[in-house]
Amino acid sequence: MGQWGFEVNQSSTGGNGSGHGGGPQPPGTGSITGTVADMATAFGISGATVEVNALGVSATTDAMGKFTLPNIPYGTYTVKVSATGYLMQEVPVTVSSEMQPNMTSTIRPDWQDFDSVMNDFSSKYRVRAKAAIKKAEHLTLREFSVDDIQQHNDTIMQLFKNVEAGADFHMVSIHPRYFLDLKAALDDHFVVKGFFDGEKLIGFYSYIRGFEHSYASFVGLNYDYNQDCSLYQNILYHLLDDAIKDGAKSIDLARTAMEIKSTMGAEPVDHHLMIKHLNSITNSILKRFITNIRPKEWTQRNPFKEA
Repeated sequence: MGQWGFEVNQSSTGGNGSGHGGGPQPPGTGSITGTVADMATAFGISGATVEVNALGVSATTDAMGKFTLPNIPYGTYTVKVSATGYLMQEVPVTVSSEMQPNMTSTIRPDWQDFDSVMNDFSSKYRVRAKAAIKKAEHLTLREFSVDDIQQHNDTIMQLFKNVEAGADFHMVSIHPRYFLDLKAALDDHFVVKGFFDGEKLIGFYSYIRGFEHSYASFVGLNYDYNQDCSLYQNILYHLLDDAIKDGAKSIDLARTAMEIKSTMGAEPVDHHLMIKHLNSITNSILKRFITNIRPKEWTQRNPFKEA
C-alpha cells in the first residue's frame, strides 16, 4: 500500500505569489504540495495522480514523487491520490493563509483621482462610496506641517490611542513625539492630514510617500464621529486618492480591517516578518506566542465592474 505525505504551503497572495512554473498566484489562493512515497521504502512514487475532484484539478508526481496543485482557493477539500499497484487514498486538506496579510491597492494607469476609481466600481459599490463621501462633505481636510503637528500633538495622540485601544493585539506603542519627529526627519515624504469639524480635530491619517509606492501609517479617530461621518471609510478613500495624485503605482494599506479595505479594491499580500528578542528566554516565549496568532475570518470583496 502506498503512503503519501503532503503539506499545505502558506500562499503568497495579491498576485505576488508563485504558482506552478513561477507564475503569479491569484489573491485568496494557495498551493497544495507534497510527496507521494512508498511506505516500505520511503522512495517517491513517480506517475501517481493527485486530484481535487471538487475543483476538477489534478497533478502527476514527478520522478521524485513530488507534486504541486497551484492556485487553489482557500477552503477545505478532499484530496485523492492513486497509483498503479497502490490503494487509493483520500484525505481532507485545508488551504489557508496562516498570516494576516497586508492589504494593497494597485493603482491603474488611467486613474487620475478617487472619482476615476469610483467610475470603475460596480453600481453597488459606487453608490456606497458616494454615500460615505457625502456624510463627510461638511468636514475640512488639512495637511499638517511640523508646526501643525506640534500644535495638535496631544489630540493626535489621543485619537491614535482610541484606535489602538480597539486593537485585539499590538506589540508596541508609539512614542509621543513619533509624528513630530518623523515629519521633521522625512519632511514631504511623511504626510499627516487631519479631518476637522469646524476647528475640532476629529480624525487623522498618515502615510509615507515613496518613489513608486506609498505606505499607509497610523490613523486616529474620534469614534463619536465615525459612524455619522463614515470617517474611517473616508480616510481610506483619501489615502488612495493621495497615492494616485502622488504618482504611486500602489499603496500598502497595512494589515487591519481587511474586508472594508477590499471594498475599495485592495487585495491581500502576504508578508514575512522576522523577530528576535535579545533575551534568549523571552525570545523562546515570543516564538511560541507569535506562532499561535491567527487572523480573523473575513471575506474578500471585489468592487470593480466585470471586464
